[in-house]
Amino acid sequence: MRETFTQMSHMGQRLFLHVEERRINDAEYLDSLRFNTEKLLRLQSVKRIILVGSSGVGKSTLQQITQSALQQDQELGGKMSLPKRVITRDPRDDDSDEVVHKTPEEFSGMVDRGELGLYGVKFMEKGRKEGYGYLKPEEGKIPIYFANNGVLKNPETVKPEDIFEDALIINIYAPDIVRVERVRRRSPQLIQKNPDEFAFRFSEEERSARLIDKSHITIKNFGRYEKRSSTDLLQLIQLVTQM
Repeated sequence: MRETFTQMSHMGQRLFLHVEERRINDAEYLDSLRFNTEKLLRLQSVKRIILVGSSGVGKSTLQQITQSALQQDQELGGKMSLPKRVITRDPRDDDSDEVVHKTPEEFSGMVDRGELGLYGVKFMEKGRKEGYGYLKPEEGKIPIYFANNGVLKNPETVKPEDIFEDALIINIYAPDIVRVERVRRRSPQLIQKNPDEFAFRFSEEERSARLIDKSHITIKNFGRYEKRSSTDLLQLIQLVTQM
């Protein structure tokens, strides 16, 4: 006999059933989302949300929209937080105010003092490494981390060691041709000053499709889906708070 919605103990099961039942009468409900069903059904609870994506998939845009929603919606903002990102790479013209730049030494000090809620290392071109992290989330709130694809590519570097437990992993996806065009428009200085890094970011190992099987949910953020991907993401976040 099929379990009812309220009898299901796993968050992933409740989330999956809710969406599938809504889609029976509304085929376009959360249309930009695709589930990794087997992985999602094993998700017991959600204590953090980690969004990942390769360069040019639209993470920054979705992050800005999410940040605005948390600021405008007091109820949602009281349940979720969006910790600032800390990185060791050089500043770029397109960096947002939500990015904190630190030297490797300053970054290590923050790690030692326990100031980061999530941190790790992303391996770049020619063996170069970039440290990244996120300030500790506000007490009692579910953190939403907009992270680079290194979180899933190099999980052995990610700390704390239990960070993936009870974490909803969402992959933001866009085809390679779309990603390249977006970065050409957004970061022309990257092509001019760091052609090796640009080539690496669009190499085979950096393709956003490689993250699909490692995520619970993939958001299609291109073409016809791009108009609704941010709305679908916010609806998904709302669902997490309600379950």
